[in-house]
Amino acid sequence: MKYKPGIVMGGGYVEYDCGLSRSIGYFLEPLIVLGLFGKKPLSIKLKGITNDPKYPSVDTFRSTTLPLLKRFGVPSEGLELKIESRGVAPLGGGEVTLSVPIVHSSLKPVTWTDE
Repeated sequence: MKYKPGIVMGGGYVEYDCGLSRSIGYFLEPLIVLGLFGKKPLSIKLKGITNDPKYPSVDTFRSTTLPLLKRFGVPSEGLELKIESRGVAPLGGGEVTLSVPIVHSSLKPVTWTDE
C-alpha cells in the first residue's frame, strides 16, 4: 500500500511481519479503512500474534467488523479475513490474509432499530 498526498494507491499483494510487540488486530483496523478507499483492491498477508488480550483478536475482528462494514454498503465480494494459522506471544507464528475491495461510491448510512 502506498500513499501519495490525496490518494491511497492500494492494490497488489503484500506480506508484512507485524512483529511480536503488537497483535495483528492492531494493524487490521487502519488497513481495512484505508484499503476501502484505495485505487485498487488490497490483499495483504500479516504475520505475527493473532490472539492477545490488549488488542482485538482476529476472530473478533472477522465476526464483528466485517459484518458491520457490509451494513454500510461495502461489497461482500472481495471482503475477507482468512486465518491461515494462529500464533500467541512470545513466539507469534500466526498468519492471516486480509482482502479488501474498493468502494466505488459513497457508503450508505446505517439506521439502527430496536428489535
